[in-house]
Amino acid sequence: MEWHSILDIMAAEQELVPKEFYDLVDRFIHLANDLTRDHATSRISSVILYAAARYNAHCLLALDPEAAQNRAVAADYFVEQYCSMLNENIDALMHASSRPHPNAGAADPGASRPT
Repeated sequence: MEWHSILDIMAAEQELVPKEFYDLVDRFIHLANDLTRDHATSRISSVILYAAARYNAHCLLALDPEAAQNRAVAADYFVEQYCSMLNENIDALMHASSRPHPNAGAADPGASRPT
């Protein structure tokens, strides 16, 4: 399978994002939040980035028999996707934080954790 075919499949999957996708995302976020009890948030952020890079490298090698030749295209794709998702989440969290919180004024020990 050529890398552009894989990219087409991944792009098509993103168009139809099922609820279970976000349920899986929430599971990772909950794990990250649990880990921040024993590790700094910045450490957990770095761990997540490294894990994503390692897993995506595995996916490239597992799915593309010409991974060496398509490495730069794949890396560009993953970087583009990360930037898009990061900006989407920054916008969403900024929008959410601009609305009054139902527990405004109450102490929130997890306030610095991702939601």
